[in-house]
Amino acid sequence: MSSQGNDGECQLEVDFVDEGDLEGRFKSCLKNPDHKQFLSLKTLQFKDLPEHHQTPCTLDFIYYVAQFTVRLVVDFISPDRPCHCGQENTSQDRQCQCLRGNVRHVGSGLVTGLAGPDQLAPDVRDSTKTYFILVTAAHVIFDTSEAQKTEIEFFHDDPHDRSSVRKAFGLKVLNTNLEADFSEVLCVAEDEKISETLNNRTFFRKVISEIKSSWKKGWTLSQDLAVHISHPHGTSKKVTLGNIVSADTSHGHYQLIYSLATC
Repeated sequence: MSSQGNDGECQLEVDFVDEGDLEGRFKSCLKNPDHKQFLSLKTLQFKDLPEHHQTPCTLDFIYYVAQFTVRLVVDFISPDRPCHCGQENTSQDRQCQCLRGNVRHVGSGLVTGLAGPDQLAPDVRDSTKTYFILVTAAHVIFDTSEAQKTEIEFFHDDPHDRSSVRKAFGLKVLNTNLEADFSEVLCVAEDEKISETLNNRTFFRKVISEIKSSWKKGWTLSQDLAVHISHPHGTSKKVTLGNIVSADTSHGHYQLIYSLATC
């Protein structure tokens, strides 16, 4: 069973199903029947990209960002969370207001880097662990009580095999902007593979250098490629492609407005 509401761009889906049922939910979605525009990261190829973006550096960059795109499994809904699921006083809005406590919801986030010394309290510093920052929507992780009930799954790329998945955990919300639907979360990993990935910046610098070189050769705003990497309905990573429409900095951070399929 699920409760789902949407208001413009914001959606919240709360799941009471087992992991094995998520692919079925994905296939039965009414918003994007058959999810024809959603490509599995596992099978993404050059031919899937727009013709003028079919370059090795573009595909490498997508795979790089995908490494830092994580699945969030949040097992708590804060009593302090405001409800933005639907228009006020609608049945959807009243239904969402009732969902509090130990209720699971899933989403995606992007790891933006390692945590700095100023972001770590003395009592949480441990040299054997890796502390990092991720950003996600405020409707996925609202406050610290939700962050502390969050599992962060790296490398959930294959719809048929979860053996490569590694887990980290949320610690606290550092910053929330409800108007922009944005949360910044401090997290911790003890897994060796996650730590190795987060500390590897050599590949990143190479890819960025190649991307900048391509831009200098003539990419224009009208050709800007928008790539959306997520875990729709809690499933393995999927990619959708579209165009960047504009950029918005009114909420205190850089936010792209794009045209592509989301779920």
